[in-house]
Amino acid sequence: MCGIFGGIGKYNKATIRFLAYLNESRGSHAFGFMTDTCIVKDGISVKEYLKKDSSVFKIIDGSPYIAGHTRHATCGDKDNAEHAHPFNKGHITGVHNGMISNTEELKDTLKAKFVVDSEYIFESLNQESDIVSALKILCGGWCLFWKDDRTPEHVYLARHSGMLSYCKTSNCIYFSSDNDHLKIALSPTSDIKDVPYDAYLKINVNTLEVEQFEIKEIKGYSSYGYNKNNDFRGRDNRTYCNGYEDDYVPSVKTQDKIEEDRAATGATPDEVKETGAKQIVDNGSKEGADVGELFSRTEEEITEHKKEKYFTCAYCNEVLPPEKRFGGVIYGESNICIKCATYRLQDELAKL
Repeated sequence: MCGIFGGIGKYNKATIRFLAYLNESRGSHAFGFMTDTCIVKDGISVKEYLKKDSSVFKIIDGSPYIAGHTRHATCGDKDNAEHAHPFNKGHITGVHNGMISNTEELKDTLKAKFVVDSEYIFESLNQESDIVSALKILCGGWCLFWKDDRTPEHVYLARHSGMLSYCKTSNCIYFSSDNDHLKIALSPTSDIKDVPYDAYLKINVNTLEVEQFEIKEIKGYSSYGYNKNNDFRGRDNRTYCNGYEDDYVPSVKTQDKIEEDRAATGATPDEVKETGAKQIVDNGSKEGADVGELFSRTEEEITEHKKEKYFTCAYCNEVLPPEKRFGGVIYGESNICIKCATYRLQDELAKL
């Protein structure tokens, strides 16, 4: 697991610094970032880097965007800065969270050999100007940010698996691997969106206009638990792509399949919105209930079910709903609300 984060437009450097620190929980082996003119990376954690050079983000002045990466090494040398992100391949520079499993095949397809699996992604984007064609040959999991020198007015976010969220403010788009990071760095009430699965966003760095494009016929699994033939894969069934076993995917239904079940059981859209379709299916698998049973719950039953998930914050002692929980561990505590997490992380960051 790695973390990617950044800002596009008139971003606040303090916010970028905070997002970098938050993403260290996703990877502490190495740290790096990119702008329109430079790449900076080292084989040490964010915290260690900021202690070494607390003014590092001063060099981003004037850049229309910045994208950073915190690495948890799965291949290559974790202490070698050359194996850290970002990677540059010709016209393309980018960062990646995930794992590519068909690197042996890609060596032949791209006529290239690299140490780190992520490098094959950006080499494919460099060789193939059509983004969908470049990405659909990848087998495995990925969330991406990249720039293409052939289209300098745009940058790109893409997601096939894992987590990647963004928030558009009046003059900036911030993004991070965890939407809790954006809630903490910006505001719990920010309008945070997930980059859709099997899609990429084309973002104009001047106007912040966002265009969304679907990526069809991707090799291997979709993160919803369906492969490219739309065949569902359960918990005890793994799929293979050109001889390589794909990463395990929980048995969660696609939104289309959820809507079919919703219509079949007569559940209202409000009932789905109240509980969350993905949560309903997840809870169903844990409780042994089928989707129809869960969709047919009354509003009172849904409310009672949500109350079971409430938690008590270890710092403020408030009893809060699950959406107020910080998605990480601070000083050994996992039951901590977003508000308390913000204060404690800001205090720790200020000491660096």
